[in-house]
Amino acid sequence: MAFLESRMSVHIERGAEVIRTNRGRTKAYTGSGKMSQDFAWSAPISEFDISHGILLPDGYAEIEAMWHVIHFTPYSGFRFRNWADYQAVKANTTLTNIVSNTYQLQRKHTFASITYKHNIYKPNAGVTIFDASDVACTFSVNTATGVATVTSGTPSYWTGTFDIPVTFKDNDLMMRLDGTTSNLLLVADSIILEEIRL
Repeated sequence: MAFLESRMSVHIERGAEVIRTNRGRTKAYTGSGKMSQDFAWSAPISEFDISHGILLPDGYAEIEAMWHVIHFTPYSGFRFRNWADYQAVKANTTLTNIVSNTYQLQRKHTFASITYKHNIYKPNAGVTIFDASDVACTFSVNTATGVATVTSGTPSYWTGTFDIPVTFKDNDLMMRLDGTTSNLLLVADSIILEEIRL
């Protein structure tokens, strides 16, 4: 199934409520209340509620059009920018070797000297890859997969921007426009976009 390499308008993306979820965690309690946990997933799923303040008819029309395209064309998903986390810099990136001279771009999350690495599958054009001495490597990167082919240098980190592959979480889309023709306001229940695995 094809993936739509396009993003929604900035005024729809900005201000979206971000939800990180780990549906792979299960908890169990003993009779004394002691808890045990099992973590089956290796990565979280991000969700974005875009029903916030989309106040103009063009926002309504764009969401409705995207919903139709994704559900009935069909595409598996599209790009979405989390404006709270889209910039790749030296401190928060790395690359993991796949095979030979190919590498997966990654985003790092470090706390208490422990680092979790999250694969980045949808970088944007303009990525630069550096070695540990801050010298730029020679490379090509597939912006549809986040896989880089490095032809010179030993990659250590990368810089640029990236998006997240998402789709509509629900099959239903419930929105209405209230007000007068010259002053229409969007009223919507939650419209959740769900990150998808690639």
